[in-house]
Amino acid sequence: MWRISGCVTVFLATMAVACSAVAQAKPQSETATQTAPATKPAKERPDTIAAATQATGATFRPLVRKAKGGRIDWTRGEVRATGTGKSTGTSGQSVAMAKRAARAVAARNVALLLAGIRVGPGGRFAKVRRGRLSVDAILTGLREVASRFDSKTRTATVTLAMPLYGVKGMLVTHRLQLTRPRARWRFGAHYALIGEPSVVIIDARRMRFEPVVLPRLTTGSGQVVFDASDVNGLVLLARGMVAWAKLPDKAPLSARAKVEHPAVILTPVRADPNNAGVLVLDREDLQGLRVYSGTRHVMRQGRVLIVLDEEAPAPSPGRAKPADKDND
Repeated sequence: MWRISGCVTVFLATMAVACSAVAQAKPQSETATQTAPATKPAKERPDTIAAATQATGATFRPLVRKAKGGRIDWTRGEVRATGTGKSTGTSGQSVAMAKRAARAVAARNVALLLAGIRVGPGGRFAKVRRGRLSVDAILTGLREVASRFDSKTRTATVTLAMPLYGVKGMLVTHRLQLTRPRARWRFGAHYALIGEPSVVIIDARRMRFEPVVLPRLTTGSGQVVFDASDVNGLVLLARGMVAWAKLPDKAPLSARAKVEHPAVILTPVRADPNNAGVLVLDREDLQGLRVYSGTRHVMRQGRVLIVLDEEAPAPSPGRAKPADKDND
């Protein structure tokens, strides 16, 4: 169910180089791929989470999923991992060797974390196996964020981080390719209100849904409403397709909409159990997308927030609500 409220810096030049790393693939039945056409520099989008807070009054928290050896911060768009190394002494050379060993372990842990990230249905990377990044992927964007040595235990600890987005981010270094959907849902040309909402919020709590790099919204019959190929190329590489946050409060976001801050709030019917990263919308959600004339532009600029549970949700069937009425 959807709810609306209210009536109504040019990006870094270096991203133009990064944008050439994106390729748009033809439907999966075809083997050839195409390079994405040149895109005009996009204006920096407003802070999506701040806009969602204004629209609902909710206190969103960073979406961080912990894993062995580190964590994936989906809100910041960053993977962090820690490694340790033992030293035979406390001399400068011994400490340096221990830190070098710790960096190697941390880099391996980053690779393992990246291997666990699902790409989603909107595209693929050059090195992918069964929908996940391969462990032997080249880690060119690693950044050291912490380094220390405990003289008592003679242990060095190093933490490395790799961004998911940006010039050195995973989307660029792993050569992202976009998959064009075969069937699309059309926004249409008739809208109730002229203007655009500040943000589109997707309340996906209490569903079997976890973050992916390239999520997708579809109708009940499988028509694609929104995916990575809809997003401005520079925005996609720089900040990702959508913003992510978690919300421990179980109250529906649609009930908290504020009249003075325009927003479109969608509550998907369910997460597709057969396709990781796919959220299914019903007729009411689709009507909500057609209220503002500028909604599609807002989504193209990546001003979309997906809200998930405080912790990784347990398997559940989702809301019992028919989703086969697309109102095409």
